[in-house]
Amino acid sequence: MEVRVGLAVQPLHHQDRSVIEPDLSLFGVFDGVGQFEQSGEAAELAATTITEVCRAGGLAPLDALVTGCERADALIRQRRLGATTATVAWLVGAELHYVSVGDSRLYHLRAGDSLLVQITVDEGEGNVLFNALGEDGGRGGRSVARQRGTLQLAPKDKLLLVTDGITGDFVPDLLTEQDLAPAIDGDDPQRAADRLVEMARKQDDRTALVIFVE
Repeated sequence: MEVRVGLAVQPLHHQDRSVIEPDLSLFGVFDGVGQFEQSGEAAELAATTITEVCRAGGLAPLDALVTGCERADALIRQRRLGATTATVAWLVGAELHYVSVGDSRLYHLRAGDSLLVQITVDEGEGNVLFNALGEDGGRGGRSVARQRGTLQLAPKDKLLLVTDGITGDFVPDLLTEQDLAPAIDGDDPQRAADRLVEMARKQDDRTALVIFVE
């Protein structure tokens, strides 16, 4: 299934990273946790590690995403780089496999619908995370990538991956699904990504990755 992609970034702390691998149809956003000085490096390491695991083959797509997160989590802790969120989506045929760690989000707009649906759930409250790559939050041996799943996509579906610099944490910075949906209206994913960055209110790194399914 072919896609068109738009990416818009507005750095403030330089702690966000993204993945766009067109030949794999692999996409992701990563947000280094601000309290750690090297969290931008943690986000970069997570992006690289997950991509490498997916590209290596040998695992089912969802297993590869989970393994990539677990490997990145171990490497970040080993190198004491802090922590990062990770929301990654891998389109294989008409199936979208995804994992999410932290509070970066994946949204889905079904073709013909007006309702933008938040697929992932924030693993945190406000600006406090309960789960992140690089932070062992007492998960008791459970996978860091507990939030995972598969969506069936159709032509003209739209996907949105964003860090919390777009969605915000508290009023008046919060943007709801109803706020975000008009930004991805139209037929230009790059323009949609630019609109999302422009409309965001939180003073933070902003990353919006928009995917239109052909």
